[in-house]
Amino acid sequence: MPRFIPYILLCSALFLSGCQTWRILDIEKLPPPAALPESSIPGEVQVFYWDNIPGNELETLISNDAFPENPDSIELLNELRRAPERGSNYGSLVRGYILPPATGAYTFFVSGDNETEFWLGSSADTSSKQLVAEVPGYTAALVYTKYASQASAEIELAAGKRYYFEILHKEGYGGDHFSVA
Repeated sequence: MPRFIPYILLCSALFLSGCQTWRILDIEKLPPPAALPESSIPGEVQVFYWDNIPGNELETLISNDAFPENPDSIELLNELRRAPERGSNYGSLVRGYILPPATGAYTFFVSGDNETEFWLGSSADTSSKQLVAEVPGYTAALVYTKYASQASAEIELAAGKRYYFEILHKEGYGGDHFSVA
């Protein structure tokens, strides 16, 4: 009986491992997650990109397995605007905070090619975000009047208080851009 113990242990180990596969990944080669940074630089935000996603609809980006944690690339923006001609069949996400210079009523406008949404929170809490303006199809660059939905209602913001925001954008083919004013 003792001579069968190694055989039994080997068979048990193989049986217990089942269909699991073990992959060793080089952590340095993985893209960074699309998370809010621990600190921020005023006037600068990151834009996260997911490439090779066909179609014009944001749903194709949002339903992609890699969204939102595994973007293909990241760039820095110093304004809420993505210049044209990055390419086709991609989606993007911008996350950050708005710090109003003065207390008052603000109206936000969004432009984009193709579907583009601007979400704004009532605080710095990410769960407080609400859709406030959107482009349901496409617009030319910096055109904010094609759809009534491109303009938000007036939103009261307090000076010095941080408000979370997101821009979601999906590009199919042809011209591509987004901007918030």
